[in-house]
Amino acid sequence: MTFIILPLLILAWAIFWVCQFVLLMALQDDILPGRHDKVLWFIAFLVCPLFTPFAFLLLRKVRLGAKTAC
Repeated sequence: MTFIILPLLILAWAIFWVCQFVLLMALQDDILPGRHDKVLWFIAFLVCPLFTPFAFLLLRKVRLGAKTAC
């Protein structure tokens, strides 16, 4: 049973990660408040790939007020 669930969870997480990363890259530079925010988010996505998509999702929902979904 875990041979079926684990790959599905990994696939779902990978799709979520790619979706959030694409949304980050699609943002215009003037939307993020800091000068180097996009670069820092890019580095965070690569260094800590397990938690960064969730943090970026929270940023989009709370701070940017984004209502679009991937």
